Amino acid sequence: MDILYRKQTETNKSFYIKKDSNYEKIYQKYILYLKASGNTTEIHTRNKSVYNVSTNLADLLIKLDNDSIVKVNRSYAVNINYIIKFNYNKIYIEKKDAVEEIKLTDTFRAKLMKKLKIIKTK
Repeated sequence: MDILYRKQTETNKSFYIKKDSNYEKIYQKYILYLKASGNTTEIHTRNKSVYNVSTNLADLLIKLDNDSIVKVNRSYAVNINYIIKFNYNKIYIEKKDAVEEIKLTDTFRAKLMKKLKIIKTK
């Protein structure tokens, strides 16, 4: 699938993915998570759509340039706006009719923690 990008404000960043003979618009704010598998990456969105792109995760993250999408392990990046809970080694992402459990590794934990607003309790 081809991806087209254009410069936009943070709140309505979007891009187009070629699907069949058309280009579909995807708003970055609706991306739940990205899942890499070799040189392809799945884009999972809020409306349950999954798009496969011929780009590795690192390159896609650079192209998206979105502070809300953070890498949490070698194969996954999550949109922090959809994290419903997390612990030391797992993140739970809110989906329409389920919860996706994603592994959080030591390498990426500190970067994620800097992005989240955490209020400690007694």
